[in-house]
Amino acid sequence: MQAISCRLNIVVTLILGILLCIASSGLAQTYEETIDSLFLVLNETADPQREVDLLNEISYAYRRISVKKMIEFAQQAKDAAIESNYKAGLAVAFKNLGNGHYKIGSPPDTSTSYYEKALLTAQEIGDHYTHAASLNNLGLVANTHGGYKNGAQYLQRALKVFDEYVADENKIGLRCLILANLGNSYFELGEFDRSFGFQTQSIELARKHNIRFIPAQYLDDLARSAASMKKYQLAEQYYNEALKLQAELGDYQSSIHAYLHFMEMKMAQKDYAEAAILGRKSVGIAVDREFPILVADGLNKLSEVARLQGDIDKAVELADSAMLVSRSIFNIRHERTASYNLAQALALKQDYSSAFAQLLHHHRLNDSIVREDEKAITKEVKAQYQNQLFEEQVEFLEAKQKAQRNSIKLLVGLIIMTIILLVVISSNLLKRNQVNRMIQDKNAVLEKYIAYNLQLENFAYIASHDLKSPLRNVVSFSQLLARRIRNKITSEEKDYLNFIISGTKEMTSLIDDLLNYSLVQREKLNVEKINVQELWQRVVTRNKPMIEEAGAEVALEVPAHTIYGDAIKLNQLLENLFTNALKFHQPGDTPKVGIKFEEKEDIFLFEVQDHGIGIDTQYFEKIFLVFKRLHSKKDFEGTGIGLAICKKIVEQHQGNIWVESQVGEGTSFFFTLPKELQSEID
Repeated sequence: MQAISCRLNIVVTLILGILLCIASSGLAQTYEETIDSLFLVLNETADPQREVDLLNEISYAYRRISVKKMIEFAQQAKDAAIESNYKAGLAVAFKNLGNGHYKIGSPPDTSTSYYEKALLTAQEIGDHYTHAASLNNLGLVANTHGGYKNGAQYLQRALKVFDEYVADENKIGLRCLILANLGNSYFELGEFDRSFGFQTQSIELARKHNIRFIPAQYLDDLARSAASMKKYQLAEQYYNEALKLQAELGDYQSSIHAYLHFMEMKMAQKDYAEAAILGRKSVGIAVDREFPILVADGLNKLSEVARLQGDIDKAVELADSAMLVSRSIFNIRHERTASYNLAQALALKQDYSSAFAQLLHHHRLNDSIVREDEKAITKEVKAQYQNQLFEEQVEFLEAKQKAQRNSIKLLVGLIIMTIILLVVISSNLLKRNQVNRMIQDKNAVLEKYIAYNLQLENFAYIASHDLKSPLRNVVSFSQLLARRIRNKITSEEKDYLNFIISGTKEMTSLIDDLLNYSLVQREKLNVEKINVQELWQRVVTRNKPMIEEAGAEVALEVPAHTIYGDAIKLNQLLENLFTNALKFHQPGDTPKVGIKFEEKEDIFLFEVQDHGIGIDTQYFEKIFLVFKRLHSKKDFEGTGIGLAICKKIVEQHQGNIWVESQVGEGTSFFFTLPKELQSEID
């Protein structure tokens, strides 16, 4: 039986190889035709592992024409792989799920979680191809969220794995992808010559092996690099060649990208009429093929073109549409762009109050993006550090860390004083601006509001970036030093280096949380109507990977009721309470979280209940203090500032927060919000 199964697997592999060769040859099928061919084979398949492989191939083929279908078939492949204990197929299914969520605009943690699972599974079974592909995809996620240097590092690692372990020329397409994505990383870093070089390598290698989908996907990126070097005629030639090839293959996603990049070049040339035509084509395809993140991108660019053409009403309409699409997929980056475009258009219409409101919204979204990016970088650095720990010397290192922590606390104290000083200076400037605004006309008022917004952005940048830059340098150069002299120093000296890296990373986490706490205290509430059921559902959806990983059970008993409050701050409050409820449970236990909402006479009552480890009554008040931890970092990660932030947010909303708990039986956090809330509250 085993011999028969082996022969069947070989036959299926040959069939799949033939199909893929046809898809990339001069007689190439469109993506839809390739999918139809794969379905014919799937319908004749009885072997479970063959079924997983085919479902994965179908999912991957859908990547350029329907993201929802890609996720649907990747999920089917994942379930079938788990049922048949087929790890090779499971690794590919995880990778495809990550691709689908990346393309549809899911939160970055969702796609990253799937890619990391694919990476671990591939490493476990020695699947170097999927290993390299997962590193490539992690690089794409980093690029998308502004971490272009990290993205380039992931892609260099992917190229190294491929060149060292993947010798099969039939899989050379992956090397082409990695080279092209490396080119895109360097494009975003402003190294256009280097970008052009990698993209040219990718396309020439693909043409040498007759792989047509690579030029279809990346010729427009090559054109964009050429345009950045002012080679507009060459760029237009590449764009037209790309669009023709994409039409032949039915590669709708690449067509959208090509139209958007072509549009950017026409905008740079101030050919706004042609730019508008290209933008409308991109949005039309994106809507028809359900690529919502590209719909938002296209609408934002069309809004900018309309404004530059002087059609202000159209600019407002398009920016509003981009805002709605961005919110529907929880993509705050495109929502940030839409709010800025809307503010500019409203200002031109002399609707200064609405323009200022949009500028404030743009600022809040920008702060949220900065915090998310910093958390992602911190998480990555922490993971790299944990991989380097020497397990047999943990106790020895902990003893020495006590002395180092005193120095770290002193440095953190100095940083806190610096932040407080900046807050005081910023507050004084804000008060002075308010007095000036009272004696100026509407135009002067708008200018002062813009200046105020820039001051806050500079403050957030200094606190989240400039203050931590020296710390990142310490980590980076310490790690570099450790690698270069690892064979020239003693074991104890290696410990000293690792100890420096550990302490500096711990201080970076403290600075992150201090910044969050400072922002909560400084920002006024932006009171608006909120659907509390939708607010909770977004929190649960955003943490779906964490729920699935823990196998948690979540009971959401919240009606579709309207409340008043600051949506961004309440989202942060619910996020902290929900993730705590998932986190604090005994190893091996299934986390159970109950979420309730009740309307009282003059307040709204919220409850977040878990069945975890519980809290002793003597700590009920202390847990809301800054940096108060009840457990060691070995048991539960965190800095001890999350509940302090929760308390501050509730108090800003004129509410109360408290805890009820029994050790070993679980914990319930309650908080209240008043039914009537003033719109101007510190």
